[in-house]
Amino acid sequence: MKILLTGDSWAAGDWNLVDYYEYVKNDPPKNISPILSNLLINDGHEVIHEYHPGQSDISAIESVNTHVNDVDCVIFFKTQAIRTPSLISNNKKLYNSLRGSNWPTYEEFLENGFLGLEQHIVEEIKSYGFANIKELFTEFKCIKKVFDNINHELIYKSLYKINNKLLLVGGIEKIKTRYKFKNVIEDLVEFLTGYQNNYYTAKPRDFMNFYKIIMTADINLDLKNTLLSQLIEIVDHNQQFTENFLQHKKYFGPNDNVHPNKIAIDLYYQVLIKPKLKEINNDYRTAIKGK
Repeated sequence: MKILLTGDSWAAGDWNLVDYYEYVKNDPPKNISPILSNLLINDGHEVIHEYHPGQSDISAIESVNTHVNDVDCVIFFKTQAIRTPSLISNNKKLYNSLRGSNWPTYEEFLENGFLGLEQHIVEEIKSYGFANIKELFTEFKCIKKVFDNINHELIYKSLYKINNKLLLVGGIEKIKTRYKFKNVIEDLVEFLTGYQNNYYTAKPRDFMNFYKIIMTADINLDLKNTLLSQLIEIVDHNQQFTENFLQHKKYFGPNDNVHPNKIAIDLYYQVLIKPKLKEINNDYRTAIKGK
């Protein structure tokens, strides 16, 4: 099969770095072994490999939109939900580069959201992954519900359109969706370590970005304090989550202790990914014969 392998940094391969932040200084990143891509190639697949370290799911979905008609299968490593509002709400450059003639200015959008806009304009802006954080805070009054909404309305809804050729993988964050995806690997962390994490996760940088979003949002003080207390709760659970990696260096060491190493990647490829690809390939061949 021809496969698009995309997603966040977990889609890249083995981050065999002495210093995790080496990749920030090197563009493109060096010292990354594309092990998963090589395993796919060794099994006879043709691979398009596009990964997006530190970016939101929106970046990977752009790769999907570019290649989906040219591939038989998409392996999508979903990233942390917190990255989507963190990046979108601060991405004036991206907004302006996509801005249609009927769109509000970036400043107007941050202040008013979708208020007063015709529905087709609302749908157009949303299709690019832009959500108005003020509106989400006011509507849901809960960080978890905000992330749930962003995941379902911006990410899962988009991916469900390619359900028949998609293998959706939960790496750094567990897949939590009401959509009935045909081929899902919910939680690689639980598979490798046994740790069950039902909280949203993030790096300190993403937490700080989201803290700034809350502090600058035009919402009342009580709601702001509620959201901040919820963010602190997520930070506390995230500490437990990252400590779990340190207890399983067989799979996450000896390098940055955040990304799976060669042993882990080979294990979950053989046990989880390879059988799923066989199912997708069989479905693909059946569909071809039926035409």
